Amino acid sequence: QPASDEKEVVERLYKVVAFKGDNSWYLWLCNSRLLMNMLLLH
Repeated sequence: QPASDEKEVVERLYKVVAFKGDNSWYLWLCNSRLLMNMLLLH
């Protein structure tokens, strides 16, 4: 299962969020994780 790949993608996005330093990006990421997981499954 591509669990490690998913973790890498999430960590990469987290770095972007930390770089942006904007809470709206963090909230967007949290709301989009489910969609992102579904995209990775397909």
